[in-house]
Amino acid sequence: MREIKNSDLSKVKDLLARLGEVKNVKVAYASAKTINRIEAELKTLEGMKEKTEEYKAFEKAVEEKRKKFINLKPNGEPRMVTKTLNNGQGIQVYDFTDLEGWTKVYEKLEAEHSEAIKGMDNKLLNASEARELPTSIEFHYLEEKDIKGLDLTASQFTAIQFLRKEPKLKLEEVPGDISQGDMMVLIEFFEL
Repeated sequence: MREIKNSDLSKVKDLLARLGEVKNVKVAYASAKTINRIEAELKTLEGMKEKTEEYKAFEKAVEEKRKKFINLKPNGEPRMVTKTLNNGQGIQVYDFTDLEGWTKVYEKLEAEHSEAIKGMDNKLLNASEARELPTSIEFHYLEEKDIKGLDLTASQFTAIQFLRKEPKLKLEEVPGDISQGDMMVLIEFFEL
Protein backbone atom coordinates (compact mmCIF):
# COMPACT_ATOMS: atom_id res chain seq x y z
CA MET A 1 0.00 0.00 0.00
CA ARG A 2 1.28 3.44 -0.84
CA GLU A 3 1.63 6.10 1.86
CA ILE A 4 -1.56 7.89 2.67
CA LYS A 5 -1.10 11.65 2.55
CA ASN A 6 -3.09 14.15 4.58
CA SER A 7 -4.70 15.24 1.31
CA ASP A 8 -6.11 11.68 0.95
CA LEU A 9 -7.85 11.66 4.34
CA SER A 10 -11.26 12.95 3.21
CA LYS A 11 -11.43 10.29 0.49
CA VAL A 12 -10.36 7.53 2.91
CA LYS A 13 -12.88 8.73 5.53
CA ASP A 14 -15.70 8.58 2.96
CA LEU A 15 -14.61 5.08 1.95
CA LEU A 16 -14.48 3.87 5.56
CA ALA A 17 -17.99 5.20 6.20
CA ARG A 18 -19.21 2.45 3.85
CA LEU A 19 -18.28 -0.10 6.51
CA GLY A 20 -21.06 1.10 8.82
CA GLU A 21 -23.39 -1.48 7.29
CA VAL A 22 -21.06 -4.45 7.94
CA LYS A 23 -22.45 -6.63 10.71
CA ASN A 24 -19.18 -7.29 12.51
CA VAL A 25 -18.16 -5.69 15.82
CA LYS A 26 -14.43 -5.64 15.05
CA VAL A 27 -14.97 -4.01 11.64
CA ALA A 28 -17.39 -1.46 13.12
CA TYR A 29 -14.95 -0.61 15.92
CA ALA A 30 -11.92 -0.35 13.63
CA SER A 31 -13.71 1.83 11.10
CA ALA A 32 -15.30 4.11 13.73
CA LYS A 33 -12.00 4.51 15.60
CA THR A 34 -10.13 5.32 12.40
CA ILE A 35 -12.82 7.72 11.17
CA ASN A 36 -12.67 9.59 14.50
CA ARG A 37 -8.90 9.93 14.18
CA ILE A 38 -9.24 11.14 10.59
CA GLU A 39 -11.88 13.71 11.55
CA ALA A 40 -9.63 15.07 14.31
CA GLU A 41 -6.72 15.36 11.88
CA LEU A 42 -8.89 17.04 9.22
CA LYS A 43 -10.03 19.56 11.83
CA THR A 44 -6.40 20.29 12.72
CA LEU A 45 -5.50 20.71 9.03
CA GLU A 46 -8.44 23.10 8.49
CA GLY A 47 -7.42 25.05 11.58
CA MET A 48 -4.05 25.69 9.98
CA LYS A 49 -5.83 27.87 7.39
CA GLU A 50 -7.78 30.01 9.85
CA LYS A 51 -7.15 33.73 9.53
CA THR A 52 -5.03 35.38 12.19
CA GLU A 53 -6.46 38.27 14.21
CA GLU A 54 -3.94 40.58 12.55
CA TYR A 55 -5.08 39.50 9.10
CA LYS A 56 -8.73 39.93 10.07
CA ALA A 57 -7.86 43.50 11.13
CA PHE A 58 -6.33 44.10 7.68
CA GLU A 59 -9.46 42.77 5.96
CA LYS A 60 -11.69 44.93 8.16
CA ALA A 61 -9.62 48.03 7.35
CA VAL A 62 -9.82 47.25 3.63
CA GLU A 63 -13.60 46.81 3.80
CA GLU A 64 -14.11 50.06 5.72
CA LYS A 65 -11.90 52.12 3.38
CA ARG A 66 -13.26 50.52 0.21
CA LYS A 67 -16.78 51.75 0.96
CA LYS A 68 -15.57 55.30 0.33
CA PHE A 69 -14.47 54.43 -3.20
CA ILE A 70 -17.33 52.32 -4.56
CA ASN A 71 -20.92 52.89 -5.58
CA LEU A 72 -23.42 51.32 -3.20
CA LYS A 73 -26.84 49.85 -3.81
CA PRO A 74 -29.81 51.47 -2.03
CA ASN A 75 -29.52 48.75 0.66
CA GLY A 76 -25.90 49.75 1.37
CA GLU A 77 -24.35 46.70 -0.29
CA PRO A 78 -21.49 47.24 -2.76
CA ARG A 79 -22.57 47.57 -6.40
CA MET A 80 -20.90 45.04 -8.69
CA VAL A 81 -20.32 45.31 -12.42
CA THR A 82 -19.25 42.75 -14.99
CA LYS A 83 -15.83 43.30 -16.51
CA THR A 84 -14.86 41.35 -19.62
CA LEU A 85 -11.35 39.90 -19.63
CA ASN A 86 -9.11 39.58 -22.70
CA ASN A 87 -10.23 35.95 -23.12
CA GLY A 88 -13.87 37.06 -23.28
CA GLN A 89 -14.75 35.75 -19.84
CA GLY A 90 -16.76 38.08 -17.62
CA ILE A 91 -16.03 38.58 -13.93
CA GLN A 92 -17.82 40.50 -11.21
CA VAL A 93 -15.86 43.45 -9.76
CA TYR A 94 -16.69 46.38 -7.49
CA ASP A 95 -18.11 49.48 -9.21
CA PHE A 96 -15.40 51.94 -8.16
CA THR A 97 -16.02 55.68 -8.25
CA ASP A 98 -12.28 56.39 -8.00
CA LEU A 99 -10.16 53.36 -8.83
CA GLU A 100 -6.90 55.33 -8.84
CA GLY A 101 -7.64 56.75 -5.38
CA TRP A 102 -8.61 53.32 -4.08
CA THR A 103 -5.40 51.79 -5.44
CA LYS A 104 -3.31 54.33 -3.48
CA VAL A 105 -5.28 53.71 -0.28
CA TYR A 106 -5.04 49.93 -0.73
CA GLU A 107 -1.28 50.06 -1.27
CA LYS A 108 -0.95 52.09 1.93
CA LEU A 109 -3.04 49.52 3.83
CA GLU A 110 -0.87 46.72 2.43
CA ALA A 111 2.26 48.51 3.64
CA GLU A 112 0.76 49.12 7.10
CA HIS A 113 -0.33 45.48 7.44
CA SER A 114 2.57 43.84 5.59
CA GLU A 115 3.54 41.65 8.56
CA ALA A 116 -0.04 40.35 8.90
CA ILE A 117 -0.20 39.61 5.16
CA LYS A 118 3.18 37.83 5.18
CA GLY A 119 2.16 35.87 8.27
CA MET A 120 -1.08 34.74 6.64
CA ASP A 121 0.72 33.84 3.40
CA ASN A 122 3.18 31.71 5.41
CA LYS A 123 0.34 30.10 7.34
CA LEU A 124 -1.46 29.14 4.11
CA LEU A 125 1.79 27.84 2.60
CA ASN A 126 2.41 25.68 5.70
CA ALA A 127 -1.16 24.35 5.53
CA SER A 128 -0.70 23.49 1.86
CA GLU A 129 2.60 21.73 2.54
CA ALA A 130 1.07 19.81 5.47
CA ARG A 131 -1.62 18.41 3.17
CA GLU A 132 1.07 16.77 1.02
CA LEU A 133 2.86 15.10 3.94
CA PRO A 134 2.27 11.44 4.81
CA THR A 135 -0.42 11.25 7.47
CA SER A 136 0.63 10.58 11.03
CA ILE A 137 -2.69 8.95 11.87
CA GLU A 138 -2.50 5.43 13.19
CA PHE A 139 -5.23 3.40 11.58
CA HIS A 140 -6.93 0.75 13.69
CA TYR A 141 -6.04 -2.35 11.70
CA LEU A 142 -7.79 -5.70 11.45
CA GLU A 143 -6.18 -9.12 11.32
CA GLU A 144 -6.91 -11.34 8.31
CA LYS A 145 -8.93 -13.69 10.57
CA ASP A 146 -11.28 -10.79 11.38
CA ILE A 147 -11.95 -10.13 7.69
CA LYS A 148 -12.07 -13.67 6.34
CA GLY A 149 -15.56 -14.87 5.50
CA LEU A 150 -17.27 -11.46 5.68
CA ASP A 151 -20.07 -10.92 3.19
CA LEU A 152 -19.01 -7.56 1.71
CA THR A 153 -20.38 -5.50 -1.12
CA ALA A 154 -17.87 -4.36 -3.74
CA SER A 155 -17.68 -0.87 -2.20
CA GLN A 156 -17.17 -2.32 1.29
CA PHE A 157 -14.45 -4.56 -0.11
CA THR A 158 -12.61 -1.46 -1.33
CA ALA A 159 -13.01 0.33 2.01
CA ILE A 160 -11.87 -2.55 4.18
CA GLN A 161 -8.53 -2.71 2.38
CA PHE A 162 -7.48 0.41 4.32
CA LEU A 163 -7.95 -1.48 7.59
CA ARG A 164 -6.10 -4.67 6.66
CA LYS A 165 -3.01 -5.04 8.81
CA GLU A 166 -1.03 -6.44 5.90
CA PRO A 167 -2.77 -5.49 2.68
CA LYS A 168 -1.75 -8.09 0.10
CA LEU A 169 -4.44 -7.55 -2.43
CA LYS A 170 -4.51 -9.70 -5.53
CA LEU A 171 -6.46 -8.87 -8.65
CA GLU A 172 -8.42 -12.14 -8.46
CA GLU A 173 -9.77 -11.09 -5.04
CA VAL A 174 -11.47 -7.99 -6.47
CA PRO A 175 -15.24 -8.48 -6.91
CA GLY A 176 -16.43 -8.50 -10.51
CA ASP A 177 -19.12 -5.88 -9.83
CA ILE A 178 -16.70 -3.27 -8.48
CA SER A 179 -17.25 0.26 -9.77
CA GLN A 180 -14.70 2.00 -11.94
CA GLY A 181 -14.13 4.58 -9.18
CA ASP A 182 -13.44 1.90 -6.57
CA MET A 183 -11.13 0.09 -8.95
CA MET A 184 -9.19 3.34 -9.42
CA VAL A 185 -8.86 3.65 -5.62
CA LEU A 186 -7.49 0.10 -5.39
CA ILE A 187 -5.02 0.81 -8.19
CA GLU A 188 -3.94 4.13 -6.66
CA PHE A 189 -3.43 2.94 -3.09
CA PHE A 190 -2.77 -0.79 -3.39
CA GLU A 191 -0.77 -0.99 -6.62
CA LEU A 192 -3.02 -3.53 -8.31
